[in-house]
Amino acid sequence: MTLNATITHEEATATDRVGLQRVTSPRRAMLLVEVMVAVTLTSILLGVVISLMVALRQWDRRVRDHSVQTEQLAQLAETLRADIRQAVDVSLPVKETLIVVAPGSNPVRYELRPEGCRRSVEDPDGTSPKMDVFAIGPVEPWKLERVEGGRRPAIVLSLDKPHADRSVDGPPKLLVYASLGADLPNPATSESSPAIAPNP
Repeated sequence: MTLNATITHEEATATDRVGLQRVTSPRRAMLLVEVMVAVTLTSILLGVVISLMVALRQWDRRVRDHSVQTEQLAQLAETLRADIRQAVDVSLPVKETLIVVAPGSNPVRYELRPEGCRRSVEDPDGTSPKMDVFAIGPVEPWKLERVEGGRRPAIVLSLDKPHADRSVDGPPKLLVYASLGADLPNPATSESSPAIAPNP
């Protein structure tokens, strides 16, 4: 009996060990449904991350473009102001072309193009003109206003944003105010000043 009891006890212990191994052993395979759920969640997360990255890159590009356009507008305003202060006349033969005429030099042309504003000055010897391009983005044609009064007329130039980009009461994209010929010698002063006689 003890032998049978011992065998029975050993068999029971072996059976328990096998049962424990079945319960505690990890599963070696995933079900097809689990794989599909994992793939779906991963693809959704990747889609969200990629769309965020694309949106951030577009936003970064718009900020950089705006920064470059703002810098170019400031340079264009300073160049226009300097040219007008040394000029005797400013005219708009066509809406997209502004001509600044300085004494003793070739006219300076400011032409609006899709890529921005192109400033060109022809060399005195007639060779290729010197050109600068200001990347200011799309704008409406030039608006020129001449304000008489005072010793010299004032020139007011403005460029507006295109109608699609403009808010209802937004300011113009560029506004330049300068006195025509302010840096030129005043002919009235030089003619009316008395000559100084040398001491005998």
